[in-house]
Parts: sequence; C-alpha cells; structure tokens
Amino acid sequence: MGAVVDALLPKIKRPLDSVHGLRIFAVMNGKYLREYKLSDPISTAHDMLSMYVEEIPKEELELGGDEILLPCFHFQSDVNRMHGIPFRIVVKDVRENANYKGTRRNGVFLDV
Repeated sequence: MGAVVDALLPKIKRPLDSVHGLRIFAVMNGKYLREYKLSDPISTAHDMLSMYVEEIPKEELELGGDEILLPCFHFQSDVNRMHGIPFRIVVKDVRENANYKGTRRNGVFLDV
C-alpha cells in the first residue's frame, strides 16, 4: 500500500509538511470494512472494494482520555440501505454523552 500512497502524494494540492498522517481504508456498499497499513501488500485488497486514502484529522491523532472515535455512515430510510463514504467523528467528553458510548458498543448508531 505504501507504493499507492507514494503515487498519490504528488497529486495533493497542499504542502506535504502540513499533512499529519494518511489512512487507507476499504469500503463496500457504503460500509467501512477495514483499514490498511502502509506496509500491507496491495494483494491484500480485494478487486471489488472501493479504496480511499484520506488525511487523518489532527483531532483523531490527539484523542484524549474522555474522547472516543465514532464510526458513521450514510443511509436512506433503512439502516441496511447504506451509501456514500463512511466517516468518523470525535465525540468529546464521553462522560456527559454516556448514551452515545453505549450505542456505539452495541453497534447501533442512533441519535439518543
């Protein structure tokens, strides 16, 4: 995967020193499947997957003890009708948002 990232770096329209880190992940039918390391061989990626490379936001790199990373996805009318590119958000002060932490643990992402 490192060779893929090296090929994409010249296409970035920002100075490379401002990039904090890169994440390579696979998506199928709008669902986040797995994150790859730079050392993973390209042969580990299936042909049917959509691959994305994105910059890791600074907030994710500096998670505090009272923050969690919550995976999210888009759906239409039914949770089984996923589409788009999944993303992650940082939930701050988990103690005040205990319901979010509980729903994340169960694998259900509802606005409580």
